[in-house]
Amino acid sequence: MVLVVLGGVTGCKGRHVQSDVTGVSLAVHYDGNAGLTSLTVSGFVDGAPAFPPGTLPDPPRPLTKGTETLAILLPDGLAGKTILIRVDGLAANVLTNSGAQTVALQRGRLVSADVMMGDPAVCGDMKMRAGFEQCLAQ
Repeated sequence: MVLVVLGGVTGCKGRHVQSDVTGVSLAVHYDGNAGLTSLTVSGFVDGAPAFPPGTLPDPPRPLTKGTETLAILLPDGLAGKTILIRVDGLAANVLTNSGAQTVALQRGRLVSADVMMGDPAVCGDMKMRAGFEQCLAQ
């Protein structure tokens, strides 16, 4: 079972959520004037989805703080693996920003990670975002 909790509080990435959980304490940094209303979060281990993608917050709301925090709780069986966390920023359901970060999972720990949002990762736009976009053109 995977649990994703949006904290929404700037500077909380070091916050202690619960002991003995495996997962990621994620801080997503974005331009507070970008008009974002939601974040889509996905994760991949060895190229396969680690959890179903989710969109937060639910319902969407203006994201203006510049930083949102969330915790992704994962099965202990993923401990020792490296997970790629991808975050896409949406403004009224239109992809406007993307970012990604890899992190090594540790059993019984929330590992801290930061994602810096940048240009959107869109397949076919002739730009490749290293580490999480696979193609240049369709």
